[in-house]
Amino acid sequence: MNTYYIHIRGLVWGIGCCSLVCRVSKEKNIKGWVSNTTDGLQITLNSLPEDALDFYDLSIHQTPPQSIISSHHFEKIKHK
Repeated sequence: MNTYYIHIRGLVWGIGCCSLVCRVSKEKNIKGWVSNTTDGLQITLNSLPEDALDFYDLSIHQTPPQSIISSHHFEKIKHK
């Protein structure tokens, strides 16, 4: 099991992006946390590498229609 960090910037606050992240994590049985801040959506998760990449892809491409992603970042980090 590895730990990953995802940061999604843009218009993602208050339009359902956190709900999307929670739904996808439950579907894939991925544990972690999400914080919706003025700097964007910050996600830390523990999973297998292929599940983390699938989660990242879904988090970027299945956002609510009114969201606007200006940048996104994915990296493996030390286990927390």
